[in-house]
Amino acid sequence: MASLDDHLHSYYDTCVAVDPSALERMSRIYRTLTAEIRDFLQQELEFSIGELIGRGSSHEGLKIRKPDEFDVLIPIEIDDEYWCVEDFHEDNCFVTIASRYAWEQAGVLPAASIRTKFQGAVQRFVNKYIRGYKLKPSTHGPAVTLDVYDGNRKLFSVDLVPLVRLEGNWLVAKPHPASVGKPFSPERNLWRRSFTHQEHDYIKLIPLESKKILMIVKAMVIDNYAQMGMLPSYVYKVAFMHWFDRKEPVQTSISANVINFLSYLSDVLLRGTMKPFPDVNYHINILNNWNPTQLNNVAFFLRRIIARPETKLVAATKIPRQRAVKMSGIRQECALYEWKNSQSENERMLSCKGFLKMIFKVILGLFAVLMMLNVAAFVGKNEK
Repeated sequence: MASLDDHLHSYYDTCVAVDPSALERMSRIYRTLTAEIRDFLQQELEFSIGELIGRGSSHEGLKIRKPDEFDVLIPIEIDDEYWCVEDFHEDNCFVTIASRYAWEQAGVLPAASIRTKFQGAVQRFVNKYIRGYKLKPSTHGPAVTLDVYDGNRKLFSVDLVPLVRLEGNWLVAKPHPASVGKPFSPERNLWRRSFTHQEHDYIKLIPLESKKILMIVKAMVIDNYAQMGMLPSYVYKVAFMHWFDRKEPVQTSISANVINFLSYLSDVLLRGTMKPFPDVNYHINILNNWNPTQLNNVAFFLRRIIARPETKLVAATKIPRQRAVKMSGIRQECALYEWKNSQSENERMLSCKGFLKMIFKVILGLFAVLMMLNVAAFVGKNEK
């Protein structure tokens, strides 16, 4: 019977890991497309556009299963001598971008207004795009999402997120909950803090063997969506970084690490509080959007797994039969290929041995002839 480590390694190989060649193919299309979008936005919008910043799992070595999602931040360059950041004391996740000059009539840079202009410009790009791929736009939160199709086959989606960098803050135009459906709400001016730059720099330093822990848990979320899917992958990612950053030694056993992380995660969810990564002084709790019942449900599901990992963790990371059969077929093909290679090698060795034997026999024959000639010459000389 396979060990729990063997099972999780098989689960990673068959149900988690992305094909590197497929990721590279999609990445090439993504890079070409987003470069064209940046050039178009530079012409369409009244503010300068900075260099694109790739973010998300595809850029951080955390993508699982398919290379079908990309995230890119599109920096909007504003003058930090003119604009400043003002805290929104009712919710530390959000700030106002305000003019430094009290007499300035505009007063603030509204996130809602920038978001609307950005979405309109992307839609115009889609309307004019004629490069061979089909683009289907949609909007959610601060992002414009483009689904990219080759004919009727969807290749991937890319989230385009406008970003402002000001006074060391990274700010995105994500709507404040109080402004949703209220076009005249003062909260429509607010920008949300983003910690993606700190997260990205840290996660890139984590070795792949440790990243596999988070990637396995992300796949578990998909395979156990009813029990774990109410929390987005971002929550699992932030929890993982806090867990990894505790500086405790990481085990060599992948199952021990997965169980340890799930135990840490369940404790965090039961407490109901988790700061962004790294710890900051904004008194932000990123679990505020979920009620205690939702958090407890996920935590108790994880604790049931931890209590009986040999059965519950295996069940939560079940490898579908068709994937197992496919991998079995691949392994059989590899074994057959190796066997054929070994047979060919054996045949070559046998052939080589036969050739050497033949050469040896020829040499012996020549030696015998020479000996006979020498003997005949010696006899003839004596007779004379």
